Amino acid sequence: MRSIAYISAIIILTADTYTQDRHNQERFLIAHDLISRSQYEAALDSLELNIKNTPDAIDIDYDYGWATVCLAKLCRIDEFFKFYTIMRTQFNGVLHQGGAIRDWDDRLLEAKQTILACPGVDPAATQWLDDLEKRRKIARDSTLERLIKDASMGNSSAVKELTLRGAELAKLISESKLILGRSPDALDAPFPEMSGDIALIRKKGSRAELYLPPRMRSSLASFDSDFTIWGLSDYNALLLGWYPYSETNLPFVVLGDFNGDTKQDVVLHGHNTSADMVICLLSTSNGYHILIVDKWEVQDWTRSSHHDIYLTHVGPGLIESGFEDEPLRLTTDGFQIGYFEKAATLYYYKEGRFRQYTTAD
Repeated sequence: MRSIAYISAIIILTADTYTQDRHNQERFLIAHDLISRSQYEAALDSLELNIKNTPDAIDIDYDYGWATVCLAKLCRIDEFFKFYTIMRTQFNGVLHQGGAIRDWDDRLLEAKQTILACPGVDPAATQWLDDLEKRRKIARDSTLERLIKDASMGNSSAVKELTLRGAELAKLISESKLILGRSPDALDAPFPEMSGDIALIRKKGSRAELYLPPRMRSSLASFDSDFTIWGLSDYNALLLGWYPYSETNLPFVVLGDFNGDTKQDVVLHGHNTSADMVICLLSTSNGYHILIVDKWEVQDWTRSSHHDIYLTHVGPGLIESGFEDEPLRLTTDGFQIGYFEKAATLYYYKEGRFRQYTTAD
């Protein structure tokens, strides 16, 4: 529900847009006050005037939504079906605004029950509304499935959209209604879980999948909306044949606890429009801090040779190297950036930064 505080926060861009938005807000407040006093007819007049005069207002879903409620209370059946359909199709029950999402589901379902109790409602109306709900759910779930598939493989626009729709996504996960989207070379079965801050990777034959939970995707989007994770098809075929695949690493990702806080961290190999880079999503008390571990300016040689740069997981233990003066006692997980058939460097987190230990040259 809107509040005076929300209205006062509207940014005045021009005198004209301010006047239009202000009138829209004033009419809505009048209508909402009338609804609170069960004066639905008068409230509907004000809401319909908003819809007619300011059809492109950023918050026009409020006018359509509350008009739908009023029509249900007044048992104006034909008009209710028109407005209910608009809310379920044009707005799809939700509307983006300023990076947030407004969910009309509960209010619309209440209105639906109200209209079905009205005298003179066709018995087939229940089935019609149920069918509309099913179509909306299929469209919603398939959209989220596609977004998860694209975002889990590093598509920046999909990451942004999932971040925006976080409340809707969390609701579906909590209700166990979400079907996981998969990459074009996806495995036959979906990932076994979708809750918590746990990243998952799998490999079968020539196919592989990476799933990043919502908070990791959100951190990636905030870090760099253009960052894209490499995929198996981007790597040298000989490297892929040799690579030591496991549940903790693929050539473009390593999972582990690098800072020793018992929470999972993730290292990713990817790129933006100007650089090839390895980054780490390092867990903190309230989310993830992203560190750039290594970075190469995008030139012809980086575009052609990134296929030979890969990641591997290194567990705690004593690490010895003929290229270092003394062994390294690794107390947390680490990871290695390798250059196929060339050099390799181990990275481990200590005292607030990643340090290097050469293992091959």
